[in-house]
Amino acid sequence: MFISRWKRTFAVLTGSSFVSLIYMFYITSTVSERQLTPCKIDVLNPWDAVLKPFLVPPEEMECKEKSQLMFVNDSGWLHINKTLTTIHRIDISILQCTYQILTRVDGDMELEHGRTVTLQTPEFITSHVFRVTCSNTSAMVYDMVHFNAFWNENAKLDSDISDEARRKLSVIIIGIDSVSRSHAVRNLPNSYKYMKQEFDMYDFKGYGKVGENTWPNLVPLLTGQSHRHFPLVEHIHLHADSMPLLWNEKAVKHMASFFAEDRPDISTFNYVKSGFKKFPTDYYFRPYTLAMHEFEPFFLKPLGKPTWDCYGHRNYFDLQIEYLKGFLTRYKDKRKLAYFWSNQAGHEDFTTLGRFDNPLLDFLQWIKRTNTTNNAILIILSDHGFRIGGASLTHIGRAENNKPWLMVHVPKHILTAKIHQTLVQNTKRLVSHFDTYQTILDIINQAPFQNTKPAVPVRNKVTRRNLFTEIPSTRTCVDAGIEEKYCTCREKTNVSPISPLAQALAIRLVSSINRIIANVTKQCHMLQVKDVTEVSVVYSNSDELNLPKKQQEQEKTFWLVEQFRSSGSSDTQTGRYTVLFHTSPGNGYFEGTMDYSMFAEPDTDKYTLIGEPSRLDRYGNQSHCVEDSFLKLYCYCTQQV
Repeated sequence: MFISRWKRTFAVLTGSSFVSLIYMFYITSTVSERQLTPCKIDVLNPWDAVLKPFLVPPEEMECKEKSQLMFVNDSGWLHINKTLTTIHRIDISILQCTYQILTRVDGDMELEHGRTVTLQTPEFITSHVFRVTCSNTSAMVYDMVHFNAFWNENAKLDSDISDEARRKLSVIIIGIDSVSRSHAVRNLPNSYKYMKQEFDMYDFKGYGKVGENTWPNLVPLLTGQSHRHFPLVEHIHLHADSMPLLWNEKAVKHMASFFAEDRPDISTFNYVKSGFKKFPTDYYFRPYTLAMHEFEPFFLKPLGKPTWDCYGHRNYFDLQIEYLKGFLTRYKDKRKLAYFWSNQAGHEDFTTLGRFDNPLLDFLQWIKRTNTTNNAILIILSDHGFRIGGASLTHIGRAENNKPWLMVHVPKHILTAKIHQTLVQNTKRLVSHFDTYQTILDIINQAPFQNTKPAVPVRNKVTRRNLFTEIPSTRTCVDAGIEEKYCTCREKTNVSPISPLAQALAIRLVSSINRIIANVTKQCHMLQVKDVTEVSVVYSNSDELNLPKKQQEQEKTFWLVEQFRSSGSSDTQTGRYTVLFHTSPGNGYFEGTMDYSMFAEPDTDKYTLIGEPSRLDRYGNQSHCVEDSFLKLYCYCTQQV
């Protein structure tokens, strides 16, 4: 049975998806000395001088209004906004309105439109998502999609949900894409200050990303496992329903669950993936985001097609926050697991995050005012730092990329002196998304503070650690599940980019890219090295344990190696190299990691590829000719549009 099932699976693995999947599984995977080195946590300077050219104010968004002609109040009733009707001189007596229920159909991609029903406000519409249109005797007045956070036909019954309590905590997770700790300090000063002063949040300075972009970081956060454990979801487009996501935990059957993510085009489970077959959580924002983009909003005039920033006069982020506030109000004093993820706030541009400081502050003040976290752990985090172009290409920018944001609030009546001391200590230790997962899992299972002893590490394997228990000061990247090229536990030494070794490394890295796209060369150009812009190295302290005995003796006599290492003047030594290079055609910008060994045996390769090269710049439509998300990073289509 097992063999036949895998035969069927491999029959599906064809074309580009097969190429990328095989490459991902069989790519070189080694545990380096750096990954086994206890980490010294360095706190980066958010105002590093090299970033000065990039620290400019963001452009303001056009959509700033907080209100619409129709609104759903805190009891779920749809009302007309009489303030707006007065301002715009709208005669309510001749206004004729209808609504249309919108429901999700068999997956994440389509909505079904119900029949048109006459609307008399105020009215309680028994639908989670619906469209409202209004006209007077002569013209259209209003056309907008709304949600009712107080009616959800897909949610659990209240009787099935436990009450919050000291031992039955809720978890509220607020995530913003592409935000390092430094980036948050710079761009969210009001929110950051409020979190520290009013919420006494613990600020984790040693939080490290475990993968390149959003998917390989959020999968460990939500499942406790590497994204490589789910190739059929990532590459073969199987639905994600069967993944062991936090909201699928048995204990969440007695909690209200919530998942809201913006940007339906690039959302975590839908970008070059198939999303969910069934509703993943009780409250699910995607049907609303799909509905928003089916109709152009209208209020007295067409308001333009929705953008990723604006829906009519309203900001997308504000609408998403309003949805979360409705959920938190609807289940006040009930156990809940809420996962909020904003892509647009920080993903697209290095400067845009600052536009969301005040909206985030407003939400935090609302939480404080409504006592929403009396029995809830509040976690605010990101997946990684800003990583595409601009500031991310500087040395400090790349360092920030590896250090995402994490802050945690614990209700004061739950804190003991021991828990507080442990959390303060852990803010200075190496932690990762695997630990955040374990912490949330323990909270869900009502055991966040029970295990006071540190988890016992397993050699060369990730050890998920609860943030409320002591994180060892000697922790390594392997223990935290952080891959080699994202491990910041040893400093690098710069090497001349025009040296023969630098050029040889770049050629090898481009060859590795060409192997990735080898089966799609009809669609994609083979690439060449255009130039090398930067090379750095972490030298190996000793290769003695890995070398044949005759070469061990040779290394001991090669005393000049140590002299060159200390001066940093040699680029021809054994170590792990990071190379930044452009390719042609297309002027793609990549970062790759390779091992170089001076003492490799004569018949073996001195060069070992570590992972796959990472794309640093935007590729836009250059890779339009392939669908696979992995191949898109490397393909420059032979036919450009």
